[in-house]
Amino acid sequence: MTESERGLPHYLRMALVLLALLAAVIVPLIFVFGAFTVKFNLLSWRTGLDLVVTWLPRAAFSALALGILSFVLSIFIRPRGRGLPLAALAIVIPGAVLFQAAQIKAAAQAVPPIHDISTDMQNPPHFSQALIALREASGAENSLDYEGKSVNRDGDPRQVSELQRQAYPDIKPIALNAEPQAAFDAAMRAAQSLDWTVQYADPNAGRIDATDSSFWFGFKDDVAIRISLAQGGGSIVDVRSVSRVGVSDIGANVERIRAFREALTARIS
Repeated sequence: MTESERGLPHYLRMALVLLALLAAVIVPLIFVFGAFTVKFNLLSWRTGLDLVVTWLPRAAFSALALGILSFVLSIFIRPRGRGLPLAALAIVIPGAVLFQAAQIKAAAQAVPPIHDISTDMQNPPHFSQALIALREASGAENSLDYEGKSVNRDGDPRQVSELQRQAYPDIKPIALNAEPQAAFDAAMRAAQSLDWTVQYADPNAGRIDATDSSFWFGFKDDVAIRISLAQGGGSIVDVRSVSRVGVSDIGANVERIRAFREALTARIS
């Protein structure tokens, strides 16, 4: 076999490998583009999320197929060429993206599709007028009317509060061995330690409203904290976390309440 006969498939292989690698690199960039264009208000959250949920997996599968093809050709044509590790990388990148997407989908399916979580489902904390006005100005789609007694939107006959109780049995009022003023101060420090933006605070009423923003997409969820005097002394702290958009929070609100509970109790004990 002549040098030119060996060289032609080599260069074709390298071209395919580089194309596969380029396609692989584009896959995570689609996520970054979708997330940050929403975060900086360049795209609506629905458009950005659709880009990630619908088009990202398609691009990832296409890149993965191209990567596998380039890897196979690299093995059979020139095993010791530099194209082999590049072809392997062209498989790993979209494969990792698809694995992460599968993990997120599994997490979403494992939790009830609700976006309003409260430690007190009978008398949930209410939000201040300042926070309500802020949500309205931002175009929030989810109402602040507590949905605990309503039927789940997916047709499940159980009430939202029952779904929460079954999925998150640990979400209950937080009992503290501290007077309300000390509990309020600790709650403020806990909220600030979690990088929440405090929108309203009234120590006399024992009320705190705050907003938490996600790094990706910049989704904003609002938190209402209520501190009251417990019978026999001490304090009861109730927390409610509500997403501004979306039917399901994929467990974000409950994790937020758990993080706050941990930060709060650490500042009391």
